[in-house]
Amino acid sequence: MNKKLLSILFILFFAFAVSCQNADKTGSVDSSKGIEQFNGNTYISDAIDNGSGINIYYFVLIKNSKVASYENSTQDTPNVPDEAYLEVEGTGTDYTLKDPASPEQKIKLKFSSDGNTVTVNVDVYTIKLNKK
Repeated sequence: MNKKLLSILFILFFAFAVSCQNADKTGSVDSSKGIEQFNGNTYISDAIDNGSGINIYYFVLIKNSKVASYENSTQDTPNVPDEAYLEVEGTGTDYTLKDPASPEQKIKLKFSSDGNTVTVNVDVYTIKLNKK
């Protein structure tokens, strides 16, 4: 049950667009470069009600050309362990997250042309339900 709940929270996390918290305005994204051009950036969503009346903030953090996603009950950037960062494929503004724990999920990152926002989408997820 906990695994299903975590999976659902994971999907909800990636269904929301997150906006950049980073004040550094470096110009436009270089389409010939990979995710490394976003190293050090932290992106945060607006407050989202988790269904229990509690606001949650979703984060995307980029470090060493890898991406981590976390949720936090405050706007404070969470401390993320190195092993939580995942590999990505892509260049320019479009990337696909490679999660070895869920290889069937297609998690897409789409950065704005100036790199100040990122939209995260999960485009495939299936849950089978049995009649009770």
